[in-house]
Amino acid sequence: MVITIAIGAPLGILAAARPGGWQEAAVLTLTSFGVAVPYFWLAMLLVSWFALGVPWFPATGAIAFTADPVAALHAATLPAIALAVGGIAEIARQMHAAMAELLQSPHVRTLRAKGLSRGSILYKHGLKNVGVTVLTVIGLIFNRKMGATVVVETVFAIPGIGSTIVVAAVNKDYAVVQGIILVLALLVIGVNLLVDMLYVTLDPRIE
Repeated sequence: MVITIAIGAPLGILAAARPGGWQEAAVLTLTSFGVAVPYFWLAMLLVSWFALGVPWFPATGAIAFTADPVAALHAATLPAIALAVGGIAEIARQMHAAMAELLQSPHVRTLRAKGLSRGSILYKHGLKNVGVTVLTVIGLIFNRKMGATVVVETVFAIPGIGSTIVVAAVNKDYAVVQGIILVLALLVIGVNLLVDMLYVTLDPRIE
């Protein structure tokens, strides 16, 4: 999610700030690819290119963060990228659509007439107004990523919660399956509650 937000939001702002330019066309093309590409296919490509072809990252396995934080982040890089690409595309598209609509509003035209710079309009006024929309998308993406981890963990042979529930289901260990589903449900409810609480911070008009 850190990778998703850190890359997706700036790409959406860039596309909205350059309407009709090559930047907007490039971002929309990349986001169309990101939305369409399957997680497992991208994961296999990343393994083929950056683990087997150029051995920069491990192809399989994971390292506990408490044991070695640097090695843990290094091992989690390719799985994180595989999960993040789809979210980057979604956030960039939503940010672009919301920001482009805002930049055409009378409110922004008034700000331009007052002499405010493009950067001030985009970051000081634009982000604040589209924040609720983007925050909603972030919450939805987070919930979907938990389901996508099942596939990505299988490709990278990571002993995570996704592979655990698959093994438990195959072995008919229903207690483990129920426990994991309960934890995932609580996570979804918690994230949705956090998003609702942040709405008030971004827009005080929401009670």
